[in-house]
Amino acid sequence: MNRDKLSYTRALIEYVEAHLSEDIRAESLAGAGFVSRAKLYRDFYNIAGHSIKEYIRKRRLSNALALVKGSDFPLADIAYMCGYSSQQEFCRLVRQKLHMTPMEYKKSDRFYFFPPCRGTGVFDVSVERVMLPEFSCFSFYAAKLKGIEDCAIKAFFDRVPGYTGRIFGRNGRQRKNKFCYELYLPAGEGWAGQLEGIFETGRRRDPYTGLFAMTTVENQEELINAAWVYLDKGWLTYSMYQYGEDGYFEEYLLRDGKPCRLRLYLSVMPEEDYPRIRLAVLEQRTVLVAEKRGGNAEQKAAWAILEHVAEYAPGGLKDIDEFYVRQLPDSFTYGIFEEGVMAGRGEGKMKRKELPGGIYLILEGEAAGAYDIFQEIIVSFAEENGLYIDEEEIFGIYYTEYGFRNTRLRLLAPVHNMRQNDKK
Repeated sequence: MNRDKLSYTRALIEYVEAHLSEDIRAESLAGAGFVSRAKLYRDFYNIAGHSIKEYIRKRRLSNALALVKGSDFPLADIAYMCGYSSQQEFCRLVRQKLHMTPMEYKKSDRFYFFPPCRGTGVFDVSVERVMLPEFSCFSFYAAKLKGIEDCAIKAFFDRVPGYTGRIFGRNGRQRKNKFCYELYLPAGEGWAGQLEGIFETGRRRDPYTGLFAMTTVENQEELINAAWVYLDKGWLTYSMYQYGEDGYFEEYLLRDGKPCRLRLYLSVMPEEDYPRIRLAVLEQRTVLVAEKRGGNAEQKAAWAILEHVAEYAPGGLKDIDEFYVRQLPDSFTYGIFEEGVMAGRGEGKMKRKELPGGIYLILEGEAAGAYDIFQEIIVSFAEENGLYIDEEEIFGIYYTEYGFRNTRLRLLAPVHNMRQNDKK
């Protein structure tokens, strides 16, 4: 998506946000942007991950339920202020979406929140059901992770010059001190003999059809990395989808026998239409932390924690399934909770930090690398629901009960303008 397109879609989102209580028609939006309706729908979906109609519906409901939860306005007034034709229509949609009435929602500990799109997309994204043929997998191993894809592709074309068929790739499982990149090639072509000595022959993958979010970029490492970050940590977080079961991979698009572009595939499935956000009363906890600044602050802080565990609780890392994290513009803090395997094991070079008990706003998700995005969402939620939180006090917990490859993130923010009795 070029910058001009990005600018006008951001302007459209700002217009939609300012007129949510009104009857917004696609024809008017298309006319204001001097584009066709088809182009409007496509560009809006690229940046918001939703159709215009779905985006308006969810944002309108989010605003209305914030008023239900945080004000004493009559339901009829809330329905009118938020663009619904009647109180009955509003109540019907709430029951349809949340399986409860607005007043039951007001008394519950559940929150419906759909965040406003920030309009940060720079890559065109489409979601399509794709049919893939049968493939054979070939694994390429190297001592360095950086550039392993290029090395694998070069090794393949050195052995099979002039190849014009389909070729897919993705990172494979590391073996001791060797990194792996897997190539997927059409089955039944006798690849094993041609690639012997450089690639290891692996499993076959049967033909299948899956739902994927896709974008296409030039074959440049910086662009490819940026596109993956946007697709995985940006677009997906705000979209109407969650991770699917088929992982991710890249397809090399060839020109004159050489890869010129890459199509990125991220497996997705429709997301259940409620947010993973709630209020809870938590007890005080103590955490041992390492704070680092400068380049690679996160990696340095993580290594400091791992070294501490190795010294004070050898072999204990496998029993630790939650890690404290706090990200600031100029620093990163990692920590381990003092209870459990680390109880009574000493501070060493770590600092002891007390996390006070009280009411916390909690946001949970699967994208562990999306700390910044989750922070935007939790701050936006607090603003829309009249809750006071201090951004400086926000912290996260990484949960690794399903392994370090499937880390979940829980972001927490102490709430300062509520009494605990209000939530009991």
